[in-house]
Amino acid sequence: MSLNHHDSALFKSYFDSSPSPILLCASLSGPILAANEKACELTACSESELFTRSLLDLVSPEEHEKLTTAWDRSAFKPHASPSFTTLKTRNGGLPIAVEWHRRTVNLEETERSLITLRELTAEARVHEDVRLRTIALESVHCGVTIADARLPGMPLIYVNTGFETITGYTAEESLGISCNFLQGDQRNQPEVDLIRSALKAGKSCDVRLQNHRKDGTLFWNELILSPVKDTEGNLTHYIGIQIDVTDKVSSRLKLEESEERYRALAESVEDIIIMMTTTGEIQFCSPAIERILSEKPDQWVGKPFSALLRDDHQTNFEGILTQLKNRSTKSLRHEFPMRSVKTRETWMDTNLTLVTDPEKGDYIVGVLRDNTLTRKAKDEIATAFKREKELSELKSNFIQIVSHEFRTPMTGIGASNAFLQNYGVGLTAEKSNQHYENIKQSLSRMNRLLDDVLFVSRDESSQLKVLSESLNLSQFTENLIEEIRFIFPKREILVEDALGNAASCASDPYLLRHILHNLLGNALKYSREGTPVTLSLRPNANSEAVVWSIRDEGVGIPACDQKRLFEAFERGNNVSSVQGTGLGLFIARRSADLLGGRIYFTSAENKGSNFHFELPVSFSD
Repeated sequence: MSLNHHDSALFKSYFDSSPSPILLCASLSGPILAANEKACELTACSESELFTRSLLDLVSPEEHEKLTTAWDRSAFKPHASPSFTTLKTRNGGLPIAVEWHRRTVNLEETERSLITLRELTAEARVHEDVRLRTIALESVHCGVTIADARLPGMPLIYVNTGFETITGYTAEESLGISCNFLQGDQRNQPEVDLIRSALKAGKSCDVRLQNHRKDGTLFWNELILSPVKDTEGNLTHYIGIQIDVTDKVSSRLKLEESEERYRALAESVEDIIIMMTTTGEIQFCSPAIERILSEKPDQWVGKPFSALLRDDHQTNFEGILTQLKNRSTKSLRHEFPMRSVKTRETWMDTNLTLVTDPEKGDYIVGVLRDNTLTRKAKDEIATAFKREKELSELKSNFIQIVSHEFRTPMTGIGASNAFLQNYGVGLTAEKSNQHYENIKQSLSRMNRLLDDVLFVSRDESSQLKVLSESLNLSQFTENLIEEIRFIFPKREILVEDALGNAASCASDPYLLRHILHNLLGNALKYSREGTPVTLSLRPNANSEAVVWSIRDEGVGIPACDQKRLFEAFERGNNVSSVQGTGLGLFIARRSADLLGGRIYFTSAENKGSNFHFELPVSFSD
């Protein structure tokens, strides 16, 4: 990019006022030629210090080769993807992850490299968190898979080490194909139909079926499938958990061959084993019931199995008994919540099998396994997946809107600054003041936007703390009004203070300022010049709270927009021509929640709005 004299002035204005750190150099190993204020802040170096260093000096020796490779690549591809590296430790702290872009410019007929940096510390934490979650999934012994439900055949997009161990198939062999390849020639199992029906309906599924390992051997697979949906309720993925239960199934089959052997084994297994009549009366209960449900085995002999179940699941059990007695199936599985003297809710994965004995007749064997932790893990995985998706969408919207809102004041500042530099000598005082006022207003707008960004960032990372400071509410409100009058010098603000200057209370001035500044600023921004905005301050009827009421005669809020008005990035349909991010009322509501207060309003389109903020206080003299 070649720059003429006029372009050079604009370049210098952009270079000095840019909110991004910028460096200018001739080569990777040569000295830095120029640095703006943000670059000095990021590197913790003064301009004079940076002029004695090169770009390679700013990173650790281990990353020199990485930076050199990226530099050479960008020389041949002017629009190459950004490069990533870390700056050396700043002030004894942790290294700083950065993204940098290189562009070539011609300044005074000399080629220079313009380096723009962006700190990625927050993103690095997110990547580390994802890495730790992946490690956790890789460390569990059961198989964990994720299938993309939006693609034909629902191909696998992730398998953990446990899956590779259980099946013998590597990730490279498994990804991109449907998980049903494990069924081999066992596709006629009734459980396969249950899986197909669940996938077609977008529902969860919990079955036990036979699968093939890579070496051809069969194994019993405890398969739990759970759907994952987006915020609009659309099915996007399926999470699968595979547990090799071959040993348990083999043990159950051997138990059917001999009652004595069955009883001996039942004494040692961790699962609860119950023998009952076809009417549900318990004849035998293994000792594991005492460990899991804190119940003595003998006290349940002769009692109905349904007495172990929570009331709302007893009908399900009766239906299972009916199917077994009618021999419509030989074995059925169901997940039951159990009665227990323990405080935690216990869910049991129950497999009921009809056994036919020529001498004793028909009876039912039940194998109950504590499935509470598995159920919880399944829910947590689905919740975590949904949360990650929501955060990703929120971040994308946030960056897009904030970037757009920054561009307008930056353009105004650059234009006014360039105009003053080139033509300032010949301008009248009135014209000069107009440009200075434009710069001042643009900077003020950027400061307010940065304040909103900082608030959302702290709130998202749970770093936002509520402070307590003694405040004179009348004086605090008066100071805030004077500040806003500076932003809206031509607007009339009427104040009705029924509180009195003597009333003070303890509150957080930072959060309180966010609330009142946004409510009063909105009233002025969305109402016409020449119409007043009224702010009243009064105690409530019981003197247990202070109420600020802000009334305007502006555009009002359409009824269809009022329910979602306090959500992030939401704005009324009738204010698209007025600049804004949709964060103001979201921040105000969040601040009110942190202070234990509430915001409510009434509004009519084209007639105006009346917002109220009620803050519980304990007055002190």
